[in-house]
Parts: sequence; C-alpha cells; structure tokens
Amino acid sequence: MFNNLKQLELTNKNKLRLFELMRYDYYQKYTHGIENLLNKLDINIPTKNINNDQEEFLHDFINNEKLDWGDTSFHLKNKVQDINDLISLRPELESKKESILNITTNKGYLLSILPLNLFMPEEVLLQFIPPDDFSVPHPLKDIDPYGIASPDAKIIINSMWVATKKFEHTVLMNIHGHCPIGCSDCYKSFYVREKGHESELGAGDPYEEVPKKLESQTKYLVEWLNKNPQIYDVIISGGEPFLRQNSHIKILLNEFRKARYLRILRFCTGVIFLGLPFRIDDELLDIINEFTEEADIKITFQAHISNHLQISPEAVLAVKKIKKRGFNIYSQTPIKKGINFFLDDLEKTIFYLRELVKKQFLIGVEPYKFIVDMHPRTLAYYVPIEALIKVYGHLFDSHIIPELERPKTLSILSKQGNIVLSSHSLFAMKKEVDYSSKFVKYRIPKLTLNNELTSIEEFIYTEPLSHLNEDPNSFEKLRKSWFKE
Repeated sequence: MFNNLKQLELTNKNKLRLFELMRYDYYQKYTHGIENLLNKLDINIPTKNINNDQEEFLHDFINNEKLDWGDTSFHLKNKVQDINDLISLRPELESKKESILNITTNKGYLLSILPLNLFMPEEVLLQFIPPDDFSVPHPLKDIDPYGIASPDAKIIINSMWVATKKFEHTVLMNIHGHCPIGCSDCYKSFYVREKGHESELGAGDPYEEVPKKLESQTKYLVEWLNKNPQIYDVIISGGEPFLRQNSHIKILLNEFRKARYLRILRFCTGVIFLGLPFRIDDELLDIINEFTEEADIKITFQAHISNHLQISPEAVLAVKKIKKRGFNIYSQTPIKKGINFFLDDLEKTIFYLRELVKKQFLIGVEPYKFIVDMHPRTLAYYVPIEALIKVYGHLFDSHIIPELERPKTLSILSKQGNIVLSSHSLFAMKKEVDYSSKFVKYRIPKLTLNNELTSIEEFIYTEPLSHLNEDPNSFEKLRKSWFKE
C-alpha cells in the first residue's frame, strides 16, 4: 500500500486501478435506464478488481483530487504519450516497444492513447499504435490521399486556407489540427500525428479564449458560400473538431447563421466511439439545438468507428444524449486488417462486421460508410479490394443482413473523388498487374449522363501487389464462372 497520494500519481499500475474504479463508479451512476439495451448489446461492463483497502484508498484520492471519469479534461490530461508508460499499463505490448520507440523518437510520431482505450482488447488498441512501417517510404503512400490540400481544391481567402472544395455541393472545413485520439492510420496522420505539422490544418489554438482565427476563417467561408449558392453542405473536421470549446462552437455556428444557402452541417468526429464520448455534454447539445431550431439548418454527426468493441457503455450514453435531441448519427468505418478484417479468418471477419452494423443500429446509429484504407503513412492495415468486395457483397448485397443495418456505401476516398464499390464492381472493373513494380492497377467505370445519356468516366486505383490480387485473370475467371451456360 502507498504511504501518500503523490506516490499514486507516479505509479502506472495504480493509475490503471484508479481508472478502473473511476470508470466503475461512472457506470454505476449513469447507466440506470439503459441496462436492458446494454444487455442486448452484450458488451463488456466495467468491473473493479481491487480489495476493500485499495478501494478506500483510491476513493480518498479521487475525492481529494476532485477527479471525474466523465470529465473530458481528465482524459486529455491523462492520455498516454510515453511508450514506457504504455508498456507498464499494457505489458502484453512489450514486444512492440523497440519499434514504437524508434518511430516516436526518430520519426517524431506523437503517441496518444486515451484512458478509455486502455480498457480495449489488444486488437482495438493496436489502431492507436504506429506499425513498423510507419512513414517508411513507399510509392503508394501519400501524405494527402484524399487531396484536401491540393492547390486546385483549397479555398484560400486573404492568405488563409478556409476550406477544401471536393464535390459539387460540399466543402470540408478543418477547424484545427490537433487530435488526441491517436489513430495511427488516419488519412490526416501526416498532419495530426507527426511533429511540426499539427498547425498546418488548423485555425489557431483550440484552447484559446477568443478564437480570432477561427472567427475569421468562418466569416470568410460564409462570405464565399453566399457567392456560391450551389454549395449547401459543409463538413466540419480537424483534427478533432470537438476539441474546440463550446464557446468556440457557438461562435462558429453564429457565423453560419448568415450562410443563405446552407442546408447541412456535418461534424466529422471520433469522440463518440474512439475514447472521448464525455465531450458530448449538455451545453454543447444545447448550442447545436438552438442553432438548428433558429437557423433551420440540419446538423448531423459523422462518427468514426472501427470495431464493435468500441461500442462502450460510455459511447452508448453519448449516443443516447445526441438522439434525445433529435440529431442523426452516421458511422464511418475504415476497413482495417487485424482490426475489423482478418485475411486468414473469413468467419471472424464476417462475425466482426455483422456485429459492428447490428450493434450500431441497436443504439440508434445508422451504418453509413465503409471506407477502403487510405494508407497515408502505413500499409499495415490495408485489405486488397478484391477480397474486401467479395466479403462486402456476401454480407450487404444479399439478404443476410436486414436492409436497415447495411452501410450505404463501400467507398474508395481518393483525389479523384469517392469511388463507390459493390459486388457488381467485380464484373465491371479491369485489372493490370505490374509484377516488377509490385502494383495492381484497377480501372473502375463510372456511368454519367450527357446528351446521349451514356458516358463512361474512368477511375484509376492502384494498390500493393499481394497473393490476394496477383492473378491478372481473376475477373475473367469470375465472369466465366458466372456466365457459363
């Protein structure tokens, strides 16, 4: 037993016990009324594995320090940023220590693992840990795979990067560049996970009292929107947009009241399922609710989630708060090898993806989009699209899963735009295998309308060569099998 409270602060083993007890107390206090739902979800319920003396001691510490598991600032202050701290909290990661140390020390990787994610199983926790090949050069790695920083797409006003125009009716606005969630394969990982680039996406300090740069950014964008009436949909992103204070969100929304043609604002966020659901507080929802009622502009939450095990009791509580106010939540799921897709275990893959969509639907989240991994800095999570499309088609282009539980699309998000795939894509795509360069190139048709009503554009998509895509005749064999007499 420790002789004073200060010793506890310096000991990771007891810090994990502290987190465990705080989480247990939070669960006992706030989950009344949703017990039946949690039972249906069959999710891991917080427990406390400490004796009475330890519990009394830790409760004294909690009370003296005024700690609260539901306090966002507590989680931000206690995120794990040091590899030695991580290993002491999760000893099973010892084998990865040398690799992680090399990446954090020599390549400037910003490790960040939130306290809630420390309770996740290893296969979920791994998405917050940089793989061995992080930032190792590869021709198919692109620091900006979606093209948000492309000069042709950037909206620059008074020398400020205000937003990015990706589609005919939509712009994307990054309201700051920091993200504490720490996904190693985020498509913005170059900006949010590597030292020296955090400020390139942002609009000033998210913790400043008066966000002058954010005010200017929003004002400039609204003026631009009023001159471009074809744009009516704005995606608010970051970094993590909800790291902005509530007062900042209010300033942002007050400016958007002046956007004459705006119909939809979408907050693209990881807080709900990726470790910071406590950020969805009543004050934030009051601000958003007031805006939607007075401005008559629809607001939605685009929530990132990778694995059904990320549907924690804390996340369910956040979802219930949002849904109670009448806001829709649409999920976005990057397909990741070893996280939700297992190339050597088809049965496990199908189970995980089914559980993911089923449990989302149960709590009121609409499965919205599956996304092909964009591999900006690592290829470790990549799933070849032929294998992915076959599984997706088996699950979602059939009647195996009820329609309401199916994601709307499986998409490649690229600089060319969003490429929507289905099992039928396998019968329409063309394929070229380059064994010398170890690439596979896919030519994916897109039907559009012109005066003759039939115009075909072509998307080009290239992925690494593997044993799953190395056969140049795989599509032809599939067609022959299907169309045989």
